[in-house]
Amino acid sequence: MSTSIRSILLFSFLLVTTSPATADIVTLMWTGTTQFDAPDNVGLFGPAGQLIPAGTNYSSTFVYDTDVSYIENGTNSTQEVTGGSFFDPDRASPLVGLAGFTINGMPAGLNGQFFASYFRQSGLGTSRISADAIAETGGNPLFDGQVFQRTSRNDNLYGLPLDQPGSFSFGAGDTTDGIFAYRTRDAQGNLLAVTSFNLIPTSLLITVAVPEPGSLAVLVSLGAAITLCWRAAGRQPCVSGRKHGG
Repeated sequence: MSTSIRSILLFSFLLVTTSPATADIVTLMWTGTTQFDAPDNVGLFGPAGQLIPAGTNYSSTFVYDTDVSYIENGTNSTQEVTGGSFFDPDRASPLVGLAGFTINGMPAGLNGQFFASYFRQSGLGTSRISADAIAETGGNPLFDGQVFQRTSRNDNLYGLPLDQPGSFSFGAGDTTDGIFAYRTRDAQGNLLAVTSFNLIPTSLLITVAVPEPGSLAVLVSLGAAITLCWRAAGRQPCVSGRKHGG
């Protein structure tokens, strides 16, 4: 699929109408760089096997419904929405559409049906924000891709609640990490290829949208259309490892 087609799919919009909702829709847009040289063995961001050098710019986007699977802990000043089939029983995923990840102008998207989380802490001298999405295939392993981002600092500058907007540029006082991972398998479940990057987030923009009464506009095409095209192309991704907020 050409870069132009992928980009068009990434920014196409699908308006979904639901029952009346009052929850805030929170978007986290991270930017940063890759930490180490790593090959794109799957060929998500160019020719298969292409080396993605350390310091390559990336962006990732998570959109959450903060009314889904909400948890608050007043003791350590944390709030979180978290869900997925990882839990028993299954818990509704707060991730709206897919988590998006872009390198070299080429996007990928992962659902959060296995595990999705948006975690925020601001208290007791510690601030932390993390976003995680682990996709599910229903095969073995159950999860097939992951986008994870986290930042923390020893003060209360990030703030609460979950739907508090903010713009952060990370520096010496911040500890940041992240991962993007993607794995493909054949029909028998045999591993074909893995693309995996360690990430260093350098900035985060948090924006909030309050839906109009009676409808909830969500940008579900962020990866949804891409997923359809990937499935049509016969790709079945999977990822190794798991790491989530908190």
